[in-house]
Amino acid sequence: MIMMKDWNSLSRQEQLLLRLKAERDILFFCENKYFLGLNLWDLPTIDGNESVKNDFHPISQKQILSDFYSVKDDRRQYNHLIGISGMRASKTTIAAIIGVREVFGLLQYPDPAEHFELIPGSDIYIVNVATDEK
Repeated sequence: MIMMKDWNSLSRQEQLLLRLKAERDILFFCENKYFLGLNLWDLPTIDGNESVKNDFHPISQKQILSDFYSVKDDRRQYNHLIGISGMRASKTTIAAIIGVREVFGLLQYPDPAEHFELIPGSDIYIVNVATDEK
């Protein structure tokens, strides 16, 4: 078993490098133990090469998050995600991951309101809602 250092025992440089990588790489943010530490599922592969799609999980969590956070010319390509799928297909999980990642991004600014050119002290809300018939 590999023992990880406590976050506070990491050097300032190690912390900064981890934070920078987490800001740039959504899969690192999700899977690294210093951040979310999740085991995201990916599509199964044939001999480690070709991804296999099936009726239950036609697109993997990794693929959805990678595509949503993709960058072109130093700009995120997407800012909306519409997920239409059946029950237990990770819609709520992915929405929660995105919400947590956006909070993480806001916390990287000394003054998020100033960064977004809002009135000083303005509240910023990230809302994640899951509904059902009940």
